[in-house]
Parts: sequence; C-alpha cells; structure tokens
Amino acid sequence: EDVLAELNKEELIKKQKIIIFSASSNSDSEMDELVSKRGAYTYVRKPVDVDKLLELISGIK
Repeated sequence: EDVLAELNKEELIKKQKIIIFSASSNSDSEMDELVSKRGAYTYVRKPVDVDKLLELISGIK
C-alpha cells in the first residue's frame, strides 16, 4: 500500500496500469476496495498462474 500511496501522491498512478500481486488473506471484496481506493488496475493473488497473468497483461490497453 505504501508504494500505491506514493504513486498517488505524485499523481504517477494515473499514467500507469498497476497490478497488485498479493499473498494477503484479505477477502476479494477487501482487495477490490483497495484497488478502487488506491487507483490500481487490478490485483492477482499469489501464487500466480502464468497463463492467466499473461492473459491479463495482454488485455491491458
């Protein structure tokens, strides 16, 4: 969260598509709220399925 806070403070997050990688035990709704509140693009849980990650990245515009 600290990195996202800094990116928001510097308004750099508006220029990037940020994907959060998390091993957190937070619920999906808590993670969705974090993504929305911090301005990230989305999140994926660790361990990451490489094929799903590549599909996610290729869909970013």
